[in-house]
Amino acid sequence: EALCAVGQASLQGLYNPMRTPGPFYREKGQKQAITWEQGINDFAQQIHRLQRSELNSKIIYFSRPDSGTLPALIDRFWRKIENAQQIKFDMSPINSLLEANSKLFNQREIPFYAFDKARTLVNFGADFMESWGNPVEQMAGYGVSQTFNGKAKGRSYYIPPLLSMTGTNADFHTLCQPGDELPICLSMVRLLVPDANSLTPPEKLGLLDKLVDYQPEVVSAQTGISSKTIKNLAAEIGTKGDSLVIGGGTAAADENSTRLQEAIGLLNWVAGNIGRSVVFGSGDTHRHHDLKELASTVRVMERGEVGMIIFDNVNPVYALPESSGFQKALQKVPVIINLSTIEDETSQLSTLNLPISHFLESWGDSNPRYDSYGLQQPVMSPVPGFDTIPKGDLFLKLGEILYPDDFESVDFPNYLKSAWKLIHQQQSPGVPFEQFWQNVRRSGGIYAEPKTKKVTINLKGTAFDPLKKTR
Repeated sequence: EALCAVGQASLQGLYNPMRTPGPFYREKGQKQAITWEQGINDFAQQIHRLQRSELNSKIIYFSRPDSGTLPALIDRFWRKIENAQQIKFDMSPINSLLEANSKLFNQREIPFYAFDKARTLVNFGADFMESWGNPVEQMAGYGVSQTFNGKAKGRSYYIPPLLSMTGTNADFHTLCQPGDELPICLSMVRLLVPDANSLTPPEKLGLLDKLVDYQPEVVSAQTGISSKTIKNLAAEIGTKGDSLVIGGGTAAADENSTRLQEAIGLLNWVAGNIGRSVVFGSGDTHRHHDLKELASTVRVMERGEVGMIIFDNVNPVYALPESSGFQKALQKVPVIINLSTIEDETSQLSTLNLPISHFLESWGDSNPRYDSYGLQQPVMSPVPGFDTIPKGDLFLKLGEILYPDDFESVDFPNYLKSAWKLIHQQQSPGVPFEQFWQNVRRSGGIYAEPKTKKVTINLKGTAFDPLKKTR
């Protein structure tokens, strides 16, 4: 089995010296240890009080993007509460990819990248071996593409503003200045447009007109990357659908991140890669909120309209810049509850801390894309000395207190097992459930090949609309 760098690093959370030992109140900087019964009852009473208040204050729950039975349970709980809002806090530049695909292909989706089908990989800074996308799956595909097939091996080119571990593993790398990825990419698009089978003649003419200022010689003078290099890269990509272009990692995150992803999507389209090495329809089920919604939430906090905030293993006080106004707005929220496993900058501002168990000590599952399910089982007993509770059990207890008619008295492992009965009916109805459950526990889940959905390109409303005049 393989683990990405993030997964390997997560082991440190089990024995982190900053791990929260148990539930406690914090008042005027002083901690007061409490029991879990006290903490959960207080959490429930605070929600009940806000619901009955005439102030109509909001409750906001910050957590990470996720999928599976546990987030579905949490959704079910918060939907019962009026004025509750969930924010999937994610500072990775993945939102620019979602926004670009929504504009360009009418699909707000993170596609499946078939690295194994790419003879040529051109990468504008995505650290796919580290934290971008699904590193384990991507490295496996990349390994296939780099294997000598009797005639040749694949080639990989890296064009970032910063050389990462991913970049050092590329066959060729050419550093560029931050922001220069966009004109370099568009110059390659312009070179490939005349031979693109995926564009109509009017689209070709429109794009050539729109990209008139991105001729290789012009871009070379602007970026310092030779026109010969740009032309050679475009020739390597070609229009046969046997290449892959990615980009937009953390090092490339700026105000033009969405435009860069649009340019990369367009380059994959003219290269014939959509539906081959870039597959839509796999249905990434992780939900992400964009920074615009986060900024809107900060404004609501500033107006004093938020009565309670819950932080679930996210640290926005550390992650967000001071200019965002988040920490200042947080001072206007009277009740701050933190569920984080580790004490951090955000938890230090919380009034009630209820540390949940580490995921390696807990049951869970995931549904990263349609028809693929992973089952998470505890790999160890809870670490001695830490009085924590699995997140699923916490929300089941809250639901049982506040809505006893809607939430059954059951622990989360049994709740999870019941949820998999529906998956059993969909995937293996001819197999007895207990046999199916044992098989899943052995294999770790159900894995299906990504489904392919045919998409069309929509140049209207993008930065490359050929119907708009260049000047």
